[in-house]
Amino acid sequence: MTKRHLPFALTTLRLLLSPTALACALTDVPRWIYLPILATATLSDIYDGILARRFGVATPALRRYDSITNVIYYLFILVVAWWMCKPVLAQNWILIALILASEAVVILVSYVRFGKYPATHSYLAKFYGV
Repeated sequence: MTKRHLPFALTTLRLLLSPTALACALTDVPRWIYLPILATATLSDIYDGILARRFGVATPALRRYDSITNVIYYLFILVVAWWMCKPVLAQNWILIALILASEAVVILVSYVRFGKYPATHSYLAKFYGV
């Protein structure tokens, strides 16, 4: 693998960590297992974009793949959190529903206005991810 493939590989790693986290939740592994999964996913999200720009491979398609992967990853983590901490999430379901609705509205507006999935990479979006 050449270094120009590294950003794609990091994004794919985050995508693969999604079902891994869910499998861990469903098999009741110790909770400390989630720390390396979450840390690896967060670091891959930070560095895939940095490396893509550095290696000159930051394309709209790669940004869109990263954005779609982020949505999938965070939906999986939401399911994992629901499985492991249902009472806490149930108490905050309105706030969670608002966040999910806002994400859906962004996607809908992007499709209506531009005919494609959004590739949001603003500083606010990065802060939200962290």
